[in-house]
Amino acid sequence: MYDKTKYSPKQREIIDSAIEENLEYRYLLNPEYSVMQMTWIWRGMFYGINARLYASPVFNDQQMFVIYTGLMNNLEIEKFAEPKYSAAEMDLALTGLKFNEDLTRYLDMHFDMLQIRELKIGILHRLNVDLYAKKYYDFEQMKEIRKGLEKGLDISIYEDCRYTWSQMHQIRKGLEAGLDVAWYASPQLSVEKMQDIRLRLTTYNVRKSS
Repeated sequence: MYDKTKYSPKQREIIDSAIEENLEYRYLLNPEYSVMQMTWIWRGMFYGINARLYASPVFNDQQMFVIYTGLMNNLEIEKFAEPKYSAAEMDLALTGLKFNEDLTRYLDMHFDMLQIRELKIGILHRLNVDLYAKKYYDFEQMKEIRKGLEKGLDISIYEDCRYTWSQMHQIRKGLEAGLDVAWYASPQLSVEKMQDIRLRLTTYNVRKSS
């Protein structure tokens, strides 16, 4: 039926299981597949989804998993099922589909995994991620802006990419405390100086209110 000498014991186990289940086992007949790749193809066929969409060694097992998940949830993942997109990029697109948002514009910006994570969290929290979906922000700067949006803060005060994430953090903490951050909101100030001014303003406000 197939040349078993080309496959590892685990691979043969998956292929034999497909044969027993009367599945289209020929889609598994590629020794290049890892066990996990074969597993996602097998599961797709078993649950009756279009596993042929990702049954190719050009997709790694993580990409296969995202495509499989999208198909299992009846989402139109097909247009993102391209090997040029990483699993993280596909997952971001999948998150957008769940919320009826077209996130295609982000896929060719080549964000790294940590940046994509910040975008995904923002989408899950229903934030306007366009405000920080910029290549010039690293993931930590994105996080500070995201956290500001979650708190309803005026992030325009510290969205300047000249701020390091640590400087952004000091401004965000000041805004959360209701401080007049204009006293230290400057990219020219060191983080240590910003923190010192913030703590002094906090002490002053406490004394003023007591």
